[in-house]
Amino acid sequence: MGSNAPHGNNVCFFASASDAPPVEDGMFRVTLDDDSVLDLPIKPLPNKRAAIALLMSNQVSFSVDEQLIGRLLPKIVPLAPDVIVGVPTSGLHYARVIAEHLGHHHYVALGQSRKFWFDDRYSEPASSITSLGTNRHLYLDPNLAERVAGKRVLLIDDAISTAGTAQAALRLLKRLEADTVALAVALTEGDRWVHTLNEFEPGWADNVISLGHIPALKRSGKGWQAVPDAIQKQ
Repeated sequence: MGSNAPHGNNVCFFASASDAPPVEDGMFRVTLDDDSVLDLPIKPLPNKRAAIALLMSNQVSFSVDEQLIGRLLPKIVPLAPDVIVGVPTSGLHYARVIAEHLGHHHYVALGQSRKFWFDDRYSEPASSITSLGTNRHLYLDPNLAERVAGKRVLLIDDAISTAGTAQAALRLLKRLEADTVALAVALTEGDRWVHTLNEFEPGWADNVISLGHIPALKRSGKGWQAVPDAIQKQ
C-alpha cells in the first residue's frame, strides 16, 4: 500500500493518492508536489473555531522523515549553502539530517531558551501558532555566531504557518550579515506567512521552498472545512 504506518492520529505517508485508503475522521490529507500524500491529524486552535493540520517532525515516524527529507534534498542541493540553520524546535532534526546529506561537518541550531552564557545581542522576539505565551525569544549561541556571520545560509523548518519564528530567525541572521538564500520546509500552511516574510523584506516569501500546502481550516458543523487562500489560487 505504500504507507509508513497504520492510521489513528499518526502522520501517514502514501506514495500516491491511488495507494491511500479513505481519509479517517480527525485527519486531513495533503497532496505533495509529486502526487504523494500525507495524512495529518487535525488540531483545533484554542478558539475552537479554527484548526491546523499538524506536522511536527519530532513526533512522526523515521520513515515519514526519510520520505520528506528525500524529497526536499533535490530542491536544496542547487542552492549550495555554506551552512544550514535549524528553526526550533521541529526544524532542528531536519536541519541536522540535511546538513549531513550535504556533506557539512556541522549545522547551527537556534534555540528558544536562554542559557546563562548567552548574549542578548543574539536574540530576537518571536511568535508561533503552536506555542502559547507572548514573551518568547529566539536565541543564537554566541559561540556559533562565526558559523553564520557573512555566510550563505539555508534556513530549515518542518512547516510554516504564521512565520513569526522564521521572521525572527531572518532578523537575527541579517544582523550577522548572513545571506539567507531560502527557507526550506516540508509544508506551508495558510497564507499568513507570506505577509510576515514580505514584511521582513518585500518579496522574501518567494524564497520559501516546500513540498506541499495545507489550507487553513474552519469549523463546519461537526467537522472542518478548508478555507481557500492566496497560495491555493496560484
